[in-house]
Amino acid sequence: MKKNAILLLCLVLLAGCQIKDLAPKDNTTTNNNEEQQEVNPSEGEITYSFDYNYIRFSHSPDETTNINITYPQFKDENLSNVNVEIENFAKSKFKNVMSNLNDETPDITLEETYSITLSNQNLISILGEGKISIAGTPYPSNTSSTLNINPSTLQKYSTLDLLNVTDDLVLLFKNNASPLADFNDYLSTLSDDEIKDSITKSCVYFSDDNLIMRYEVPHALGDYVEISFDNESINEFLLIQINTENPNE
Repeated sequence: MKKNAILLLCLVLLAGCQIKDLAPKDNTTTNNNEEQQEVNPSEGEITYSFDYNYIRFSHSPDETTNINITYPQFKDENLSNVNVEIENFAKSKFKNVMSNLNDETPDITLEETYSITLSNQNLISILGEGKISIAGTPYPSNTSSTLNINPSTLQKYSTLDLLNVTDDLVLLFKNNASPLADFNDYLSTLSDDEIKDSITKSCVYFSDDNLIMRYEVPHALGDYVEISFDNESINEFLLIQINTENPNE
């Protein structure tokens, strides 16, 4: 049973930032959030309203499985296709868990919340975070995933779609990580090429003023470490336009 528990945990955590499958729909609205953002699109483009509700999805098919997922849904009908993608993204770990259940699967608890960190005409950025507990493993594990999507084209961006991962970016990453003593001790064991490879696999999301990277680390260090880059410092590495007021040249 312990082997099954560890295998299932690995399958869930390896899903990372790129899962896009849609799970069965079963939700209820739990709370409301108003986020009105003014945009100035070019002539002919749709102006989106970014008000949204939170939806809570719960699934407990038996006494040993308890899954709760909270995710946003926009009110604007022009964003209905984006809502499908968000639901798809939010329920991906749920679907991964359910597809690997069997008679020998131990008790499972999955709690996740997905939050909108940036929404404008060019990009909607979403951060998912939570915990998964599986009987037979010594401790809960943190889950983390991100979705970055263009609201008009529905194009979903991976880290390599968003960032030009160069030696200069590795240097900036190390400089921004320098205040974190334990993390720096860990980085000192890695080559720049290993750090660069890990950056390409990291989850990234955006706020109004920053790009935030969630860099995977051993569980003893917390499963991931957040490194923040302000817009000015990260701009030269961006491959797409993020900010509607300050386009990437």
